[in-house]
Amino acid sequence: MKIERLPELLRILRGVHLSPAAVLILLAIVVTLGAFSQGVSRVKTNDSEEKKGLAAKETAGESRFSSKQERNSERAEEVWEAGETLFGRVVRVDDGDTIWLESETGQNVRIRFQGIDAPEKGQDFGNRARQHLNSLVHEKKIRVKVDKTDQYGRIVGRIFLDSPSGSTDIEESMLRAGLAWHYSKFNNERNLAAAQKEARDQKRGLWSQKNPVPPWKWRWEQRNKNSVEKDSGKKEEFQIK
Repeated sequence: MKIERLPELLRILRGVHLSPAAVLILLAIVVTLGAFSQGVSRVKTNDSEEKKGLAAKETAGESRFSSKQERNSERAEEVWEAGETLFGRVVRVDDGDTIWLESETGQNVRIRFQGIDAPEKGQDFGNRARQHLNSLVHEKKIRVKVDKTDQYGRIVGRIFLDSPSGSTDIEESMLRAGLAWHYSKFNNERNLAAAQKEARDQKRGLWSQKNPVPPWKWRWEQRNKNSVEKDSGKKEEFQIK
């Protein structure tokens, strides 16, 4: 019961001819019940407001999640297939045949050259191959003729540097410098085969060595070596125990 209605209640109680003590007791009971009622009302109001707040948060969360899903969906649809052309700026050179490209849509894409296989970092001429490629393409805009996406998630393709004076075949340039092998297992282009023959005849780069080891053979030897060392370590551990 509201406090402002107490005078009205007192007039009613006087008409009933109750003793002063009884009137005080009844007033105390009425006031207590009124306070309790108001408390319950406030609790209900707070619960309602809290539920509305939670509902608003859930709605906002769902909206953010939905937007994130839409963005991921857009990224997932941005896939390059064989025969397509990808343009972008080279932001990093990993080695003599692998680079990172910032595409026109802002994606960072790892590109593996399709026509060549360069010496690995642990091989002779591995660092020189990376440095030479870096001088050719780093921070420059290139064109990638997409061949496929490999098992490592890299775009595999042919790489070209276009300019007003013409187009430069970057893989052919690497071969002419003697800093890569023609990857004839996956590419049969005559210009690449001719570029490798020229470098070999002129003993440029890695061809200055008597018997340069192709990177695919070097990788195979490294895998076998690591496997043997691992097996040897297991045997020694077993003997020690």
